[in-house]
Parts: sequence; structure tokens; C-alpha cells
Amino acid sequence: MIEKARLIYKNLIRMGPELNFELFRTKLLQRKFKSKERIINTPEGPLKEYVLTEPKYLRDLIIVSRKGFVVDSRDISYILDLINLAYEIYEETMIDYVEYIQTEIAGIYDLIVIVKNAEEVIYSLHDKQKLINIKEKINIKDLRPFGVAYAYGVPQAPHEFVTINLSPIIAPFGKTSRLKMVINYHGMDSEKGIIFLRNLKDMVNNLISTISQ
Repeated sequence: MIEKARLIYKNLIRMGPELNFELFRTKLLQRKFKSKERIINTPEGPLKEYVLTEPKYLRDLIIVSRKGFVVDSRDISYILDLINLAYEIYEETMIDYVEYIQTEIAGIYDLIVIVKNAEEVIYSLHDKQKLINIKEKINIKDLRPFGVAYAYGVPQAPHEFVTINLSPIIAPFGKTSRLKMVINYHGMDSEKGIIFLRNLKDMVNNLISTISQ
């Protein structure tokens, strides 16, 4: 079960015309978003961004600059609505230039999931004999696994590449029932990026139910 989520979806322009982010901001202001300006230092120099707060859920944001937009949400369902809104305005703003733009799609999905015993789940995914051998070789008797990572895809454009990292969240006393799961997504196709996010909850639940058996 997913207890908490922090979901960041990025649509960044890597080649082609820059985004008219002033017009993008204006269109969101018309939808009752609140706006704050900030300057980010980048290797290319200062980058002006607008941080636009969603009117109903104040922790949900759309951040826009000449380089593209970022959606930041705590809700695994509502983020899709915000992304759809952002793309609607993005296409209205860029008009016919959209087809000439090469984008990078990135997702950082930070989740806390509930299991019966988080450390036991992680331990079960490691080779027990190898762990015993490592303990003996480095002479650390209480050495134990503290995470596991998976990946799939091809780590270069234009392919999709996904990494999944799991680690227990240590409780002050007793056993912990919480796992931290960080999923990083990279690609170039926004449609595939949205499909991945749409299927994220099912994928996480299926993964957790399988490794918890």
C-alpha cells in the first residue's frame, strides 16, 4: 500500500524554440493559480522561473521557464490532471512549433509503501550465502542488506530507462513497516511518460505484493 507520494514530472526542451513562459504563466493565472518568481543559477547562467500554486491543493505546483515545465504533486491520481492541463497550455503556447521541439521527459517518483517487515523484505531479496561470505571476509558480523535496486530499458536517448530503488525507513524502536521507493524515469516521448505514470500505482502494488510473499 502506498502511504505517501512526492511526484515530479518534467517536460524539458532540449532542442528547438524556447517556451513562451510568460504566456504560459498568464494562462495559468487565468485559472486562479498563484504565482511566485524565482531565479535559478544554472551552468548557462541565471534562469527565471515561475512557481505556480494550484488553487485547490496548495502543495501542488506547476513550475515553468523558457526550458519547459515541471509538475510537482503529492497525489498519484491528481498529478495526471495537472500534467494534462500543463500540456494543453504548452500546446496553445507553442502552437505549430511543438512538432519541431525535442524534449526530455523525466520523472522522479518518491514513495513510502507499507509492508509487514521492511528489513525482512529487503533481506529476502539477497543471496544469503553470499552475505555470510561477505561478513566473514570483512569481519563485520552485523552487516545486513539495506536496499535493493532494479532497472530496465536503455540508458540513452531516445529510449526509456527506469530505475527503482528500495530501502527500509528505520524506526526508532522495533521493526519498521515502511519502505522508501524512489523511481526515476527518463525518456523523450511525453505520451510514453504519461502512460508510465498512469500505470505507476499498479506497478508499485504488484512489485510490493510480489517481494513481500
